[in-house]
Amino acid sequence: MVEARTKWINTVRGLPRSFGYKVSGKSPHTFAERVDQMELPGELRTVVEPLFEQLDLLSGEITRRNEHLEELVKELPEVDHLREIPGVGPVVATYFVLTIDDPRRFRHSRDVASFFGLRPSVRESASVTHFGRITKEGDPEMRRLLVQAAHACLHTKADSELKT
Repeated sequence: MVEARTKWINTVRGLPRSFGYKVSGKSPHTFAERVDQMELPGELRTVVEPLFEQLDLLSGEITRRNEHLEELVKELPEVDHLREIPGVGPVVATYFVLTIDDPRRFRHSRDVASFFGLRPSVRESASVTHFGRITKEGDPEMRRLLVQAAHACLHTKADSELKT
């Protein structure tokens, strides 16, 4: 739904741009206000307004889903612990906890990376070891979420041991 909202916003952003108007900023929460403040011609405004109605519906649904997820994760204390990491939100933390299920099945913490396909492939011959690309075994959605969380962690202003 967030991807769909982004596509709607890009569509609405592109329509005024084709007429020489530029919508500044990136926050989806203030997008409608920024477009309202622009002095768009009436014809263009009539084209854009129905799209805003759809954006409002989609944003409302995203908010409702997030609230529902917050209620669900109250029962999982591990999720709260993971959400302390900058860049890790309720979706990533919940998906991670539910995918791992029982952490005792991993003998070492580095085995979790192998489980998600984040360890490099290894080719060995005698005394020579070549490390290749990550194996990409395991859940591709979890791998995508972990990569997004890592990018968010690196781009936060807050310092953490993980970021360092």
